Amino acid sequence: MLTKCWRLLLGTRVTPPEPTETRFLHPERRDYRLGVLWTLLLGALLALNETNGLARGFVAGGEAAMDFGALSGLRFESVWDFWALPMAAEDLTAWNRLLRFFIVLDFGFIAVYTLLLRRIVRAGFVPAGWRGLLDGAVVALCTFDVLENVVMVIAGNQRVNEGPAGGYEPWPLLWLLTALKWSALAVVLGSFVIMLISKDRGEVVKPWRTALWVQRYSLFAFLPVAALACLPVPKVGDQVPDIERRWLDGHETSHLVWAVVATLVVIAPAIFFLGRLRADCAFKRSCDEATDGRGWPWYYPKGEPREAHLWHWLIAPAIVSALFGLAKIRDWPTDGKRLVVFCLITVSVPVASCVVRWHFQKRAKKTHYKGPAARQETATTDPEHVMAVGDALAIAAVAAVGLGMMRAWIGLLAVGVSTEDIDVPWQLWLATPLAVAAAVVPWFLAGPVLKRLDIAEPATGKESQLAVWATPTAPLYEDQDTGRTRVTGDNSQWIRVLLLAGSGGAFGWMAFNPIGWASALGVVASVTLALGAAMMLLGVVVAYSQESRPPEILLVVPRPWLTATPIVPFIVIGLVTTALIGSPTFVHGIDQDKQEYRAVPPRPTLAEAFTTWADNPSPCVAPDAITVTIDGKEKAFDARPMLILAAEGGGIRATYWTAQGLEEVADAGGTCGQKMTLFSTGASGGSLGLTVGRYDDEPLATIDAIRGPDSLGAGAVALVTGDLLASTTGIRIGAPAADTDPDGTDRAATMQEVWVEAWDEAGTGDGPADHRFIEEDDSALDTVTGHLVLTSTDSYDGCRALWSQIDLSPPEMSAAPSMTETSNAPGCGTGGAGPNSYDVLGSFGATEATTLDADDHCVGNVSALTAGLVSGRFPYVTPSAVVGPCGELTETPLVDGGITDNTGLGTVIDLASQWGPLVRAHNDEVLAAGTGSLILPMVVYLDNGPATSFGIDQRGGSIAESLIPLWAISAAATRQAPTSALLRQGADAAERFLCSEPSVVAPVADPTPCQQLLQQQTPEPQVFVVHQATQPTLSAPLGWVLSDASVEDLVSDMAEARSTGCPTDASASTEPADPVCVDGHGTLFDLRKRLESFREE
Repeated sequence: MLTKCWRLLLGTRVTPPEPTETRFLHPERRDYRLGVLWTLLLGALLALNETNGLARGFVAGGEAAMDFGALSGLRFESVWDFWALPMAAEDLTAWNRLLRFFIVLDFGFIAVYTLLLRRIVRAGFVPAGWRGLLDGAVVALCTFDVLENVVMVIAGNQRVNEGPAGGYEPWPLLWLLTALKWSALAVVLGSFVIMLISKDRGEVVKPWRTALWVQRYSLFAFLPVAALACLPVPKVGDQVPDIERRWLDGHETSHLVWAVVATLVVIAPAIFFLGRLRADCAFKRSCDEATDGRGWPWYYPKGEPREAHLWHWLIAPAIVSALFGLAKIRDWPTDGKRLVVFCLITVSVPVASCVVRWHFQKRAKKTHYKGPAARQETATTDPEHVMAVGDALAIAAVAAVGLGMMRAWIGLLAVGVSTEDIDVPWQLWLATPLAVAAAVVPWFLAGPVLKRLDIAEPATGKESQLAVWATPTAPLYEDQDTGRTRVTGDNSQWIRVLLLAGSGGAFGWMAFNPIGWASALGVVASVTLALGAAMMLLGVVVAYSQESRPPEILLVVPRPWLTATPIVPFIVIGLVTTALIGSPTFVHGIDQDKQEYRAVPPRPTLAEAFTTWADNPSPCVAPDAITVTIDGKEKAFDARPMLILAAEGGGIRATYWTAQGLEEVADAGGTCGQKMTLFSTGASGGSLGLTVGRYDDEPLATIDAIRGPDSLGAGAVALVTGDLLASTTGIRIGAPAADTDPDGTDRAATMQEVWVEAWDEAGTGDGPADHRFIEEDDSALDTVTGHLVLTSTDSYDGCRALWSQIDLSPPEMSAAPSMTETSNAPGCGTGGAGPNSYDVLGSFGATEATTLDADDHCVGNVSALTAGLVSGRFPYVTPSAVVGPCGELTETPLVDGGITDNTGLGTVIDLASQWGPLVRAHNDEVLAAGTGSLILPMVVYLDNGPATSFGIDQRGGSIAESLIPLWAISAAATRQAPTSALLRQGADAAERFLCSEPSVVAPVADPTPCQQLLQQQTPEPQVFVVHQATQPTLSAPLGWVLSDASVEDLVSDMAEARSTGCPTDASASTEPADPVCVDGHGTLFDLRKRLESFREE
């Protein structure tokens, strides 16, 4: 019986007839130098876009400057108005220099698109009668574009001569040339579109689209990293370019070398050979002349079925079972449910297919049943197109590296050229052209290299093994009975085995040690290799499975759509099933390894924290700063500031900016700077900056140690390998070291481990990793941050899930306690955390009195670093953090707090209903007693973007009446709680809760003490915004890596914020006012000036 089952797994051994002819795929060698023009075109567009982004950093007439591309657009009225706007003299000169740099790039763009369009016009699919018209339109387009640029240069120089006051009007010739340029472009593009969609030309695109679909795994092997490096996506899309800028800083020059080596030596060859495997399959299909659905790859020439090797399906569960045993020995985390589901899916297919195969064999003996036939395809895929696309993708993978580096460095070059006080280093002048060359040269070399891999026909037997593997081959047999040519023989398996072994080994090794790979190779190389290994593994398995008919279990019922084994659907089904059945806590749960941290210590309520802060004797007061007349007598009161900090999210950029802001606040108050803050709140990177600042007096040095690429690289590699393997098979290979207390085993824990190692190497101490989030001997009120209230987002209902060192969930504050008694979700807005928030530790935290069931995963006293990073878990680089199940509450995934409240101001305002009455009651008591210190609440907002991000809006032209409703709905959805409105609400809360009378309705002859206090404080800003400068600088990325160029930009912006205040008489100022001043708020300069009176050295 066992022998029979084994034979069924192996399949029937068939000796195919010897080939009578062997064909090799030899398409006409394509001129890949056309790729040079496409690459240069894309490079020019990227360079123009980067320069455009810098242009938007200027301010003209109180509005964000119009980018250079829009200056040559069709919104003539808006463009005309922009030329007349005033601009600061220094900015005007820099703007004109940047405009000239942009136009130089545009001249290159014009030259490239002209050559490319003229080559397309001469292509065979363009009708001969159209070529003259199109050629003339292309020449006209080029001419008008060049003349427009010349007039634009003249207009820019004249604008500078006009001076900063504005009022300049360009020549009308500029508008005429712009209109003619766009008219010529419309003619060219319209003609091409008509040709492509016309009935007799409709087959031009379809073969290439089909070929690209066949080569999709090769495309996905490099596309994600290439897209992040090249696509001009704001914020997130700036991360890979900033990583590549670090290569020029001298930090990770070896990572540049490894990125090139990984692409040239590993990824490009792997993509090439995988593409040739796919082309080989398409070639064999096209050569087999069977018309009854029983040709290759389903049947041999004599009619025997090409049965699938069912035993191959058992390799994966065998490897996973071995890993499971190793995991038990090494004490790695495992999830038995996921493992069982994975094994059931992979084992059930061959077992069920063996039964069906046995049935087919019995039926064939009795009735001469030939077996199921394949679907008859109406049109076969052209193997020449498949081969050409695969080759082009391999070349494009190399070219993408050069384009990414060019995009990263062209912005630095543009900033240096436009700013007189910045010297462009010679390395940058050299590196940028070399990056362009790296993108272009592969297309020139492709022809000669590919020619050497061709096998001449007939074969001489002297070809290299690489040429044998690379050439699609069809061994053919002429059937004498039917006169048809059939594909015979079996393929050589060596190239498949090598690709499978190499990609599988690399995938497993990277899953086991993502930190080692990321540290050694860098982000770009390691992530490219991880993605490449995953896609190669999948692509080769798919290619191999398509060289025989599918497993018999899929052939029981006729399926007209089935032409090959659906590997990807099986994987999708497996992923979905394991996700539904397996435990989410296993993959991304927050857990604690040490028993002493299983329970959350008691936390003070906000009232208790305020009382402790207010009762703490502090010399940080301004003596007799406020004078109030009570019962006809003047009484002097001390003034004591109470700061509430809010830090905007934004990855490591926000972390660094927040740390700078904390040091500024601390320095402004001297030793008092560590004692002014009641609590701080923030999201994402802002939360991490607050967390570091909470436990470190010099947070910048601590953050400087972790702004390198190792953490992001390790996290991204773990995303593609370890986390994917754990979620699929239930086995976590190589969990993070237990002594780092990462509170988990996923890629977020891996990033924490990298940070701890970086702090150890830098000698800065482990910062927040050395502290539990809740400490019994809490010294929060002696730090610049005060208590931390960090925001994360509940993925189920969008509620703000607050990681708070203050207890925000006392039962007596619940508006409707019965709502949560029968619910498996925390009561959003029912406690003291605010109308759209809940306290995570209050809901999911374990206490000493908590009795845990075996399935409970209540949150313990996590490390401060874990809590800070949970607030910044932005999908997909960092995963969700799963809390629970705990008691009656189900498991809940938490993600980045910036999704619901990226400013942190929402939490400040929501908690105003608690801290506001406490301030009011204290001040009322002081005024009634006639002595004491009056508390002055102030909100400090650390905004890591420029003032244009919330204070300046630029509107375009008119909106079509038919689009107004849709436009209004979209605008309203994005303006539910803009930053400017939150700032005004924060200022209103600080004023409204100052004392018992919320506002001064009108001057009165005998004002109350509260009215007098309000009259003195209302002219002063209650909210201070610390934002980046409004100037043309490279935007620091929304990610976890910062280059020196980005750091220098942040440092210079903080210096400018420190020296720029709101004018005392705005009407007398000739310079445009800071947008925060226009809204009545203060800047960092104003904050430092106001805190100076409270300073104690």
